[in-house]
Amino acid sequence: MRFVAGGAELRNAEVEPALLSLICRELNGVRIAQGRPEISADLLAGSHATILAEFYERALADQPPA
Repeated sequence: MRFVAGGAELRNAEVEPALLSLICRELNGVRIAQGRPEISADLLAGSHATILAEFYERALADQPPA
């Protein structure tokens, strides 16, 4: 939760459920690709800034640039 909420304290964290689901799905995909048994703290490190960008790039890859 803290990862998705941008580091906010858990008691103050507000996270959109769809965003949490997307982040978990993307992290699980990375976990599977790396052959890891679970999502761990080191898997989260450095990935916050790229998860959404990579998702949108894949989602829009077949769309015309305009």
